[in-house]
Amino acid sequence: MLLFPESPRWLVDHDREAEALEILADLHGKGDPNNELVQLEFAEIKEQVRFERTEGAKSYLDLLKPGIFRRVTLGASLQMWSQLSGMNIMMYYIIYVFQGAGLTGRRGNLIADAVQYVLNVVFTIPAIIYIDKWGRRPMLLVGTLLMGIWLFLVGGLQGRYGAWGEVDHETVWVITGHWDA
Repeated sequence: MLLFPESPRWLVDHDREAEALEILADLHGKGDPNNELVQLEFAEIKEQVRFERTEGAKSYLDLLKPGIFRRVTLGASLQMWSQLSGMNIMMYYIIYVFQGAGLTGRRGNLIADAVQYVLNVVFTIPAIIYIDKWGRRPMLLVGTLLMGIWLFLVGGLQGRYGAWGEVDHETVWVITGHWDA
């Protein structure tokens, strides 16, 4: 990071507009600061910085204001629930899930990973294409419902047909969050 130039927006915000224009020219105008795209983006950055100086939030306490706090809470909860949805667990432990179902060996691990990632791509592409048409909220709710159904299905199949070894009581005690002092 030390070798990279500062962002043009940061430079404009710190009254170093000539340097910002030079970087934009290198990025978009092949070194020509008079390039139309360079001038357009430079003007947009200057306008954004001017707006933030006059209208923008100046401290983290502004995030607690009534109109903003709700948005911050929604954004933070959306990120929290995306992490707690179960997808990370399935992506990381899918090999063990399939081993519990009796699919073992190198080929079994490859199949487990392939099925997981192919399904991920197959269901992600339509979501990307149709998100503006269907709306974010309905897609989020349907995705959450489908993820829950799949997790219950995997859990049910593992409980019924899984090949499990013997589990000792101490392991269950630790996994459920009980710690001895």
